[in-house]
Amino acid sequence: DALLQPCRRHITACSVDIRGFTAFSENAEPEEVLEMLSSYYSVMGDIAVQHGGTIEMFAGDGMLVLFNAPAAIDSPEIQAVHAARAMQASYTSLRNTWAQRGFELGLGIGIANGHASVGVLGYAGHLQYSAIGTVSNLASRLCGIAKHGQILASASVIEKANIVELCTDLGAQEIRGLKRPVAVYEVNCKPETVSG
Repeated sequence: DALLQPCRRHITACSVDIRGFTAFSENAEPEEVLEMLSSYYSVMGDIAVQHGGTIEMFAGDGMLVLFNAPAAIDSPEIQAVHAARAMQASYTSLRNTWAQRGFELGLGIGIANGHASVGVLGYAGHLQYSAIGTVSNLASRLCGIAKHGQILASASVIEKANIVELCTDLGAQEIRGLKRPVAVYEVNCKPETVSG
């Protein structure tokens, strides 16, 4: 219970989203959509948990994973990068399966870190562990501009993870909803090249 109490915590947020899902859901049968989401959630959810992440929510084809909340973990930025790379790698088989049925579906991921207020929100009938703060929003925005196969991360994530030399500097990007441009990197390293 103590872990779930509201508190301020430095976290890393990882936002994951399918590319082409809207067109897929418009053309597929509801049962196909349900089957696809079920397999997608299962694979991505397992990877998130294996790397110490906490799934804050599933929302349609999107999901948000928190690292370092509610339980503290070592090197949350590195764990988030490991998880993101594993998700992209595992997504290949899912994508190939759906492609055989005529559906082209990609995957974009965004990672950000910073302080947030975390804890259980809701009411007696429905409670959810959530993170409130710019960090979640930034991760979601980075995910939104990521193309299939891309992992975009804020400069502070890359610096904390100490993998600058393994990434591509995309420069300062205008992010919708944020007043100032954000320094963004594309993570292009293989999982095994990231220490920690």
